[in-house]
Amino acid sequence: MDFFKTATSFIIRASSRFPYDLKDPVSLPGDSIWTLYDAVLRDNGHQCSVFSLDKKKYPQGKELADNAISKLKQIRHPHVLKFLNSYEDDNLIYLATEHVRPLLPSLSSYSTDLKVWGLWQITEAMDFLQTSGYIHGNLTCKCLFLDDADQWKLGSFEICSQDALEFQHNFEATDGFPLFNLNDFKQKGAPIEKAVDSFLLGCFIFELFNPNTRDNHSLRNNIPPTIFTPAKRLIAPPKSFYSVHDFYTAGIKQGGYFHSPSITSTGLLDTVEINDPKEQNTLLNLLHKSILVYPANFNRHRVLTSLLQLIPQYPTQSNVELLSTALTKCGDEELPSSFGSTILETLNKCTVPFKALLLLHMCRAVNQFPSDFFNHPFLTLLGSILQSNDAQTRIYGLAIIALTIPRIPKKLVSNYLLHTLASAQNSSDPETRMNTTLCLEQIAPFLEEDVKQRVLSTALTRSLRDTYVPARLTALKTIECFYETFTPQISVSKVLPQIIPLLLDGNTEIRHLAKRIVDKYLKLIGKYAEKTPETSQEAGNGSHFWSHIFKNSDPTSSSSSETETPVTDLITLLNQFSITMKVSVSSETDDSDLKTKETHSILHDEFDELDEFSDNDWQKEWSEETLEAKKTAVDDGMSEWGL
Repeated sequence: MDFFKTATSFIIRASSRFPYDLKDPVSLPGDSIWTLYDAVLRDNGHQCSVFSLDKKKYPQGKELADNAISKLKQIRHPHVLKFLNSYEDDNLIYLATEHVRPLLPSLSSYSTDLKVWGLWQITEAMDFLQTSGYIHGNLTCKCLFLDDADQWKLGSFEICSQDALEFQHNFEATDGFPLFNLNDFKQKGAPIEKAVDSFLLGCFIFELFNPNTRDNHSLRNNIPPTIFTPAKRLIAPPKSFYSVHDFYTAGIKQGGYFHSPSITSTGLLDTVEINDPKEQNTLLNLLHKSILVYPANFNRHRVLTSLLQLIPQYPTQSNVELLSTALTKCGDEELPSSFGSTILETLNKCTVPFKALLLLHMCRAVNQFPSDFFNHPFLTLLGSILQSNDAQTRIYGLAIIALTIPRIPKKLVSNYLLHTLASAQNSSDPETRMNTTLCLEQIAPFLEEDVKQRVLSTALTRSLRDTYVPARLTALKTIECFYETFTPQISVSKVLPQIIPLLLDGNTEIRHLAKRIVDKYLKLIGKYAEKTPETSQEAGNGSHFWSHIFKNSDPTSSSSSETETPVTDLITLLNQFSITMKVSVSSETDDSDLKTKETHSILHDEFDELDEFSDNDWQKEWSEETLEAKKTAVDDGMSEWGL
């Protein structure tokens, strides 16, 4: 490990003409002449890989390394390792490529279908080389790599050449390098310049499906029956050699071993024209059959983006379920950043029914979204969703807020999200008002204490005056859960005066719950009053003693047992998602921000100069944007209760 650290630090100090920062080393086969490192491009932080060759350790390897760099510069193919840059100094040769990792460590976990999918990619690359006049000459499992999307990449171009004599020379230069061992081929007596890649492709197929049996070409074992016979022809005596091109064309024809939904749809992902309805339908139908075959990284980096472009044009239930399946197959890791911008664009453009379905499936995969997805554009979109005329869209929007609150930066929560919920509580739809209260209950534990007191005291007491019975009941239940959150002053001046009228409410359950809450408050306030010195004005804040009184209290201990929770859309919806939410503190929030009152306020800038956030100001903020045509039933409720 110390050797790796020393070598890495030495390489990092390379000339600025090679603008890459090297990170951790990646293990390669023990007989490789290269050392592989994860790296990032210094200018933009994009991930890449860097191969380095120690010229002192392998003095005869310089010629091979130069040849590999030269050929990778010339050859461009989707399944060939992508060249980025190269640099040479007195001690080392550097080769920068796209970000990859060796295939061999992952191969044992691959299914037969996935191995056939990978074999198609490598055969396509080898056919391209052979058609272009190149001899690769070094195809083994050790020479293959996986990119970030788990697509297979052909590497090891050290002896590759378009000239038979040059290839012979390069091959002779590999003496002493076990990785470049073609003794098994030379024993066949076939001309290298004509059949080397065909023979090696056949050996590779046996190695791929039957590890550790590369030299045994008589046993089929795990090789699919349709591939076994053509593979044997690839390694047959010289007169009946089966070329790489013959093997490839036989596989892609109708009914061939490469003619499968997963392979056909992969090809379409690269070439499909988004404006061609025929190709769009073909791709969607193929993905329905192949989505379970693809590795998680391929779904994450390739399939999801295409689905988000296609499905809005065909927003059927089965296609949306296909998107959900793709999300499920992406694993637990975060999706790439590009996915966040794509889904925001899709939500802004799609129809209302599709938007509701997409939001529902987003709820099921909320932890997979990239961290930078939860930003101001995301909250702006949520604001428009909560103003939608469609009830399902609104309820899914509230569910997204409740599920993603731990990952939203605290600045945005205080300065924008709470304002959005305040507007939602003014909705003319009573269920939206009730579900907004439930959403506040879900996000309250993630708010700063002073923000929590102001938001809950104002929002909940307002809901207590709602004419919709479930809204009043929900507000009471939320107050019971958080009654110890409020200071004695807020409890006496704001909360209790709004609960008292409910002791005469027309609903029996509300009356009983209101009485229980009032009894709790009177008991706790009585204890506080007994401990308050009469001669001290300042002791009225009672903050330390109040915390001591409620240190071991359980505000929900009696609520669940004595009162039946009303069935509500949001709670039913949230209970469907067995998600462990990620709790993280945004990098945008620092200690100084948390200590600044203005950070925790949801008021506009013109209110930031106020030292105190009065009740009248808060009520005004929660109602000032409500249109006259959409007044809530709050005023009617106040009149009925004589307030």
